[in-house]
Amino acid sequence: MDAVFNKITWLKALWFGFEHRNRHKKEQWYISSVADLIEPITAGGPRIGPGFQYFKKWEDEQWIDVDGDYSIGFANWDSRGRLRVYHRYLPKKFGTWSVWGSREVDLINSWNSYLGTLSRSNWYMNNKFGIWHRIEVVNGLYVSTSARLEHREPFRDDYKFITWLDKWLQQEDPEPYSFDPYNAFRTNLSIQYTPFQKYMTEPHRKVVLGSRWPTFSFYWEKGYQGIFNSVLDFDYISFSVEQEIQIGTMGKSFYVAKTGKFVNQDSVLYIDRKFFRKSDTDPFFKYFLSQPLYSFQNLDSSYQTKDFYFELHYIHHFQGAIINKIPFMKKTGIQALIGGGTIYLPEHDDYFYIEAYTGIERTFKFIRRRLRVGAYVIFSWANNSLALPDEDKPKNVQFKVSFDIMNERDLKFNF
Repeated sequence: MDAVFNKITWLKALWFGFEHRNRHKKEQWYISSVADLIEPITAGGPRIGPGFQYFKKWEDEQWIDVDGDYSIGFANWDSRGRLRVYHRYLPKKFGTWSVWGSREVDLINSWNSYLGTLSRSNWYMNNKFGIWHRIEVVNGLYVSTSARLEHREPFRDDYKFITWLDKWLQQEDPEPYSFDPYNAFRTNLSIQYTPFQKYMTEPHRKVVLGSRWPTFSFYWEKGYQGIFNSVLDFDYISFSVEQEIQIGTMGKSFYVAKTGKFVNQDSVLYIDRKFFRKSDTDPFFKYFLSQPLYSFQNLDSSYQTKDFYFELHYIHHFQGAIINKIPFMKKTGIQALIGGGTIYLPEHDDYFYIEAYTGIERTFKFIRRRLRVGAYVIFSWANNSLALPDEDKPKNVQFKVSFDIMNERDLKFNF
């Protein structure tokens, strides 16, 4: 099996990358392919550089995972890179720590539209270092803590960008976000609890089998002023509930409900605000479905807030429960789904948005992977659309498609 996996092919060299596995030693490593060496569209133009990953597991189920990359830009000859280390030191309690450091371009709004993530106004340079730890305190109760120090800075005045995309991106303000450099020191605490979590134990590890109850999460992030010359001063808290439910022979449902607020707003900088993804309006990407469990399909703007908000997402895959009852349709492999979502933002004149969608999906084999292709019709309504001129009102009915590849580790699709 290792010999087949480790065999070097032109497809690996050009696209997938070189991987080498030794099951006896429980280790595996990866080196970039030719395609991964080159980053054609990035902040500052094309870049080149390698990436790598190394994984090692021991007999007692402890493991270590190291990955990183380094690149140089052709236009500015600037260096960027990152290095991250994970270590599972207590397998039966899922005790894991991580440390990382990097110099890279970060996004102000990581939940922007596809083209919005390519806009220079959404970029800034970030030098950061952080530590993280997670452990199961009692069955089903997980506690995570982290701390990170960042030095955020704008691009220098003579930094060269590619401009031939500006017309295609239709950017109103293509210039990078301008601000004075500053330090940002933050910590966070995350508590997750899944009641009545089922599990089994092995000699050196614990295997979670799931629960019929949802997972309840509490998150607290604090920005500090003065420590490491940090200029932040805020406290953000959020609560969420999420669950995956198998409803007999009727299929599987997923839902995520979340609310949050900056309870201390003494110094909440623009980069640290809570953002919500704007739907795509360009002629190409507007037909692609974004992750429906964490975004909306027809949101008219990229909303941001530091006040209270509430959002809910739901999706149900019938897994053949409806279409298979239609004569001859079972052989097609087509399956139906429904879903929807809503968001409420009091800071934006009590903005309220709701959407519902339905569609069909089919799974194909694609280069030894599972590819699920879907087509959907989305219906939406927002209370601010009543006051907008007709030419600015978003379309209440949209058609979208999706292409989702199954994760090889947990054998699940993204939604």
